[in-house]
Amino acid sequence: MTNHSVEIAKRVIDAWNAHDAKKAFSFFTEDATDDDTTQPEKFSGPDCQGYWQKFFNAFPDVQFDVSRILACGDHAVIECTFMGTQKSKFSPWTDESTPGKRFEVRAAFVLRFRGDKVYEISEYYDRATIVGQLTA
Repeated sequence: MTNHSVEIAKRVIDAWNAHDAKKAFSFFTEDATDDDTTQPEKFSGPDCQGYWQKFFNAFPDVQFDVSRILACGDHAVIECTFMGTQKSKFSPWTDESTPGKRFEVRAAFVLRFRGDKVYEISEYYDRATIVGQLTA
C-alpha cells in the first residue's frame, strides 16, 4: 500500500495544482473528512470538494510545490510549499479582499487511507503568516 499511497497523494496534488476540485475528490471516499486545523470546523463528503473549489476561485494561480511524500501503512504525509495570489475574498482566512496580494507558506498534509482512497486529510500550516502576507 505504501507505494500506492504515495501515487494517490501525488494525484491529489496534481489535481489541486490543476485547480480541479472534482478530480481531487475522486481520490477520496464519499464520507471523507478534511480537517484544516486552522479552521473551527471539519468538512465532510462533498463539502470538501466545495471548500477546495472556493479556495481555487479565490486563488486561481495557487500551486503546491512538493518537497517530499512519505508513506507508512495507511498514512501518507505530503510536505510542500503552497503559494498563490488572491483574486477574491476567502473568508476562512480573512474577511478582507486584497486582490493582487500573494502568500507563500510551508505546509504538511496528512492523508489516511481506506483501501485505495483517502478518507481523512489533516492540513497543517501557519495561517497567521498567510493572513499577514495578504493584509500587509
